[in-house]
Amino acid sequence: MNNINSEIKKRVLLFKIPDCSFPTINAIKDSKNVIKNGNKDLRSTFSYVTPTISTALAQLGAFLIEYASNDYEIQLIDISVDSLLESENKSILPESIMERMDEQIKNTEYDIIGLSTMFVTSDKWTKLAAQLSKKYHPEAPIILGGGYSTILFEESLKETKADYAVIGEGEDTLLFLLNKIFGIKNKKFEKLFSQISGYIYWEGKNVCTIPKTTFIQDLDLLPFPAWDLLNGEKYFKGESEQYRFPVITTRGCPYKCTYCSVFEYNGRMMRCRSKDNVLEEIDYFYKKYSFKHLTFFDDDVNIKWKLYNSILKGLIDRNYDIKIRALYMAINAMKKETIELMAKLGMTAICMPLETGTPRMQKEIRKHINLDKAIEVFNWLKEYDFHIETNFMVGFPQETMEEIILTIEYSKKIRAHQTSFWIVAPWPGTELFDYVSDHNHLSKEFDINNLGYRGTDHFVNVQFDYDEVKTIIYDTNIELNFLRHLWFEDPKHYKDLYAYWHKIEPNLTEHAILYICLGYLRKKMKLFEERNYYYLKAQRLFKEEDVIITYGKYLDWEEKPILDYKEFLDNEYARENQ
Repeated sequence: MNNINSEIKKRVLLFKIPDCSFPTINAIKDSKNVIKNGNKDLRSTFSYVTPTISTALAQLGAFLIEYASNDYEIQLIDISVDSLLESENKSILPESIMERMDEQIKNTEYDIIGLSTMFVTSDKWTKLAAQLSKKYHPEAPIILGGGYSTILFEESLKETKADYAVIGEGEDTLLFLLNKIFGIKNKKFEKLFSQISGYIYWEGKNVCTIPKTTFIQDLDLLPFPAWDLLNGEKYFKGESEQYRFPVITTRGCPYKCTYCSVFEYNGRMMRCRSKDNVLEEIDYFYKKYSFKHLTFFDDDVNIKWKLYNSILKGLIDRNYDIKIRALYMAINAMKKETIELMAKLGMTAICMPLETGTPRMQKEIRKHINLDKAIEVFNWLKEYDFHIETNFMVGFPQETMEEIILTIEYSKKIRAHQTSFWIVAPWPGTELFDYVSDHNHLSKEFDINNLGYRGTDHFVNVQFDYDEVKTIIYDTNIELNFLRHLWFEDPKHYKDLYAYWHKIEPNLTEHAILYICLGYLRKKMKLFEERNYYYLKAQRLFKEEDVIITYGKYLDWEEKPILDYKEFLDNEYARENQ
């Protein structure tokens, strides 16, 4: 490592790499999942996901300010969120982000840049950012961080031509590298964080790796995120739930799910912040930003259920005027006491992933959810009127078609308010990826850039047919999430259901069944003019061949929204021909 000596503060730019798909020429034509027999397969069309503010960037920036403000000037750029905040219609395109990236890297002055890349699927974005930095700031070293450099650490360095990369949890490692690069001694930092590991660098033409073996044990040593450097004042003032305030209470995951690599970043051992530290952070930023939505972003916030319960009790005592939810919760660790506290706090929504509905596959993927316990937990949640979301994955290489169907049947037995189905993808860094590589299941067309954006058909030599699987899970999606949605049965939730469907409508402009369901819902709410509007919109859509191919078969289903829609059309036809 080369040291650069100077008494002047060094300018550090930390840059969040976009998580969206990378724009390419003829991207739609090149995707086998979008084109089918010359027509669009609307089941697989990817919609841009609204970005959320970067906790990683805010935490890294805060750490550098807390422990090295005398040595470094810190600037943070979350390019996707900045684009969102400046957009008039709150919609942004990858092409516009690409142009903005060029402009910002070109016009920002810095001595060193850190590129934070959450997913390996964003490797093209990372390469572009590194190329732009080398072009406009050739003397500035580049440090990679995040999921990309953690999972593919050596490859990420070689592909981007970056100078350094951080493996896993990175606050202390980043500052260690900065001090090494610029030849800075920091006694306070070195005393508190004496064990540093998890980074790679060039030694001549060779890549040298220092494996990740240590993690920050006392999370209360971490300062509160530097949201003020990320447009926090503007972002958290948003009324929509997309502008949620993120809180993380733990790091690490004790589970060993074969399809997941989160442990590579934060380790297996659970480390916890203190209750007082978490509540102090929420107090501080609530007074500063008056945010309307708070989300616990832990991978499984209730694993340490006593800590979580104590935080819930603290929030109940404070009685904030905000909506609170947890991103993910562990089913096996769920206590009815916890559900009662969440209900008392006013939480109304919860996501509890199940992944598979058969005991053998639960064991095979090492999720180890007790499926009977899951039914009990879901019933508890329904008692307290929670909106329940759950996820299922099908298409594991060890899975049979019979087991996939059993998972579908189990999803109908659980009957959550929102059920997501995903076809399994082999993420690098997971045990699943190693398994499919060793057992001749990985397709020769496997493309890492398709993983996060509804790519399918990753496996070969399996006991199921992908087209059949995609048809079954999409039919179940139409049934559970639309035509037989639980909230259709409860008038007190009609407004909630309309608000949810109306929110997703702009991203599903060709979803004829959604419009039929919206029309049926408006009829049940006795808003007949709006019913007519949605039914006629669906009718116009069904004149398009792509829509008929994807949604036409559902018009033969004996479901109440479909029957009402067809009766409406018959009456319209009769009136027109009187």
